[in-house]
Order: sequence, then C-alpha cells, then structure tokens
Amino acid sequence: MKVCLMLTALAALLAPCMAASARTADEPPITVCFRDDDGRHFIPRGFVVVTEQSGVSTTDYSLDDYRRMVRLGANFQVIRLTLGPLGGWPGNELQQEYLEKVDRLVGHGKEMGFKTCFKLTTYFCKGFDWTALWKNKNNEQDYVTKAWRTIWERYKNDDSIFGYDLLNEPHKGRLPDYRVCEKDNLVPLYRRLIDELRTIDSKKFTLVQPLLREEEDRAQHNIPFVEFMTPIEREGVIYAPHTYEGKPDNLAPTLDRYAEEAARLNAPLMIGEWGPATLESMDTNWQAQKRFQGIYFATTRIFDRRRLGSVKAWFTGTKKMYTRKRGTFTWSLFRDPIAVGTAERKYVMDFVARPGPLAVAGWIERYGFDVANRVFTMDVLVDRDLGASTIFVGADRHYPDGFSVLLDNSAVVASDPLKGGKMRALKSPQGWAGAFSWDPRTQRLNISRWPGTGKTATLKIIPGTTGLTQVYSKP
Repeated sequence: MKVCLMLTALAALLAPCMAASARTADEPPITVCFRDDDGRHFIPRGFVVVTEQSGVSTTDYSLDDYRRMVRLGANFQVIRLTLGPLGGWPGNELQQEYLEKVDRLVGHGKEMGFKTCFKLTTYFCKGFDWTALWKNKNNEQDYVTKAWRTIWERYKNDDSIFGYDLLNEPHKGRLPDYRVCEKDNLVPLYRRLIDELRTIDSKKFTLVQPLLREEEDRAQHNIPFVEFMTPIEREGVIYAPHTYEGKPDNLAPTLDRYAEEAARLNAPLMIGEWGPATLESMDTNWQAQKRFQGIYFATTRIFDRRRLGSVKAWFTGTKKMYTRKRGTFTWSLFRDPIAVGTAERKYVMDFVARPGPLAVAGWIERYGFDVANRVFTMDVLVDRDLGASTIFVGADRHYPDGFSVLLDNSAVVASDPLKGGKMRALKSPQGWAGAFSWDPRTQRLNISRWPGTGKTATLKIIPGTTGLTQVYSKP
C-alpha cells in the first residue's frame, strides 16, 4: 500500500476528508486524514522500534517480531535512528553495519505491508550538544544534513517509506529563550532539511516536532512542549508532536492546542509518540495497573474520536529503567530484560491493541471501541469504488468467545473459535456475507467491497456468535 502524498496540493489531500466527516455539535474539532493510493482513509497506528538502547546496539528484530506487531494492530512503524552511527556529528563515523540493520527493519516492515517512518534522535551520540547545533560555529548542521542525506538517498525509490521525522524532541540547550530558538534556529533548520530532501525525493512526508521544555521548566506548564508558532512554509509537512499525558482531563485540551498548531503550520496532525510511562512498581501492583488502565482507556478513546494516527513507544523489552523525581519508569511495552521482549505489559497492551480501522474505502466519520461491552462501532461515508477495507479486530484478545459483524444493524457474518474461526453467514440480505473474510493470522477483518449500502454505513463488531438475528435484524 502506498500513501498518496500529493505534495504539490496538500490542501487537496486534506479538505475532502474534512468536508466528508459529518459530526454533531458536541464532538471535538476533527483532524485531517490520510489517503492511500486507492483513495481509502488510512489511519497510521503502530510502534517505535529502536536501533540502540543505552548506547548499545540492540538485538535485531526478527520477522516474527513484526508478525507480533501485526497481531497487535500495527500497519506502521517508526524506526528510531540515532545520530552517531550515521556520522551525524563531529567525531562520529558512519557505520555500514548500522545501515544494514536499518535495511533489515525496513524489509521486515515491507513484508508485513507496513509504512515506515524514520525518526532522528541524538541519544548516545558522542559529543552532541544542542547549543552547538543551534550556533553552528563548526558547521554542525552540515553533519546532521549529511546523516539525513545518507538515509534519503538509500530509500528515495522505496514506496514503503512514509516520511522522515527530522529531529526528535529538540531542546533549546543553553539558548535563553524558547520562542527565539524556535524562530531563529529550529524552523530555519527544518526548512534547510526539507529543501535538501526535495533535491533528492519529492514524494515523502517530513514530520516536525516542537521544542521540548527543559525539565526544570515543565512543572509550570500542563504541556511539556512549547507551543509551535512559526510557520514552516513548506509543503508535505506533518505536525507530529508527542503526548505522555497522565491526566485524562488534560488530554483533550492538549490535542486541541496541537490541532491549532497544525493548522498554523498548514499541516496534518498525527501523534508521533503517546502514552505515559509505566512505573517499575506497576508490574506487581494490580491496583496501580487498574488506575493506569483508566488513563489508557481515556487516551485511546479520545484518539479514536478524533481519528488520529498514533505511534506507541517502544516495542522493546526493559533492558533499563530510567529514574527521575517521579520514580523509576520505562516506556517499554514488554517486561523481560532483553532487547526485544515477549512478556507484554498487558495492562497497557490491551488498549494499544484495541479494534480499529486500518484502511477504509470511504471516509470514516467516527469510530470507537466500548471496552466494557466489547463493541466496536464505525460510521463510514462509503465509496464502493475504492475497493477493499481492512479492520483490525484482535479477536484472540478481545473476542475469545468469537465475534459477529453487523452492517447497518443487520447481522452479516460470525467467527466462532469452536468451529475453527471460519466466517459463517448469518441471516442477512442476499450477497452481503460473501464480502467479509477473516484472517486469524493477522487478526484482521477484510471487506472486499461495501455490500448493498447507501451513502452511509454503520459497522459493528460484537462479542458472541449466537442469537443475533432476532435481536439485531432490521424491522
């Protein structure tokens, strides 16, 4: 699957989604959407994969690790590059074996049908200093640009590459003022990098992030990132801030602010990383896990209401915990102390791996998963000419007793684990059932074509497989 970029007419990419998404007055302002080559509404969701932890090269991810990501609802990965092995700073040399590792991660993603984004970090880079980057006295920005050029040249003809997140969580360093740093240092560097990319590749997105406040400044602000005020004035830009909000009441205002910033940048919005870190004590404290689940439930509910693409950090084991004033913590999704873990933090992952649309023929007006009742609902302004649609269900996790699919309140098909998990037709209008198929390996429901619907369709997935036709059939 290719994402249609339309860099010369980004407004044309976004406006049809906004116009097509009817909403009631009490719903939040909607975010823009992405479309793939077939015009389908594409929602990026996936994981950050890392190439180094604590300055040490990680064990390579295997193809089976990527199969696990698919079964957790991923169609997208962010490969976290680090500046040092790319020779992106004085005193560091480009490492060929590092590029070969990155090639393997891209290849695994491509085999799974993922889109891949690269994110450039400065962690573990010998000698790196934010102030030196901004002052650029020794042409430090040339090194950063050269590192990116290595990646851009390598993947310029690879259609699985979605884009490039130019600088992860930038700091102002020892410069005195955040606003001046953004205007006079950060945005000019973004413009330079985008212009350099366009000499090599005109088809990929560039992602930008706001400045991250220094730790001593964060207590005074609900959002640890500085409000982005300076227009980038370039096409093909996505605004991709992070949010680790641990207070659900603060999340909607945070996303409202991010949406305003994205509009100021004339850019679509997606969340580059999300979710508060887990404290070490949570792994053995079920009451703390229960409270944490409430945070993640509220977060994912708000994301889904706004149809936001989002990426979860990190698809790793817990090789190291980090310690700050709040305690010892990690963003790793697996508990075991190895590079790529297997013992998942289920109290987090159940919400990360919730049912949701991946690519839909039409425009998704709203969707969401009712955790308590295990009901997934999606309203779509359908376009039958756009072909197939794919919904991640996660049945092994959320519907171990099987599930049934309803379209416009009429039962269509059911998947019963006691009968091998194969789809069977329920009482439904003639011909509808044949359009639905279930892939237990990927945990995805595939709809070959929206059958027999008008302009708007409501799709539901509900638990169980019996007794439905009398309850849910049309009068």
